[in-house]
Amino acid sequence: MVGWAEQNGSFDGIYLGRAEDGKLVYAGKLEHGFSEEDKRDMLQRLEPLRVRKKPVTSARNRFPKAQWVTPQVLVDAEFRGK
Repeated sequence: MVGWAEQNGSFDGIYLGRAEDGKLVYAGKLEHGFSEEDKRDMLQRLEPLRVRKKPVTSARNRFPKAQWVTPQVLVDAEFRGK
């Protein structure tokens, strides 16, 4: 995990990164599947890891809702789209 998103002061998902050719590359945003307790616990754990600089490379330049973190938290996520 490389950060989280906030919208109007509320949790709005997490930003993911993946290793690629020795770099950390933006891999998308995970927005669903979090309980209120999950969100509280996650923010409590992530707040001390907050950094100002985006820790990933990305073709996308703007992340207006981003709160970046030092990438130390591993996320196991599964894509279930069609």
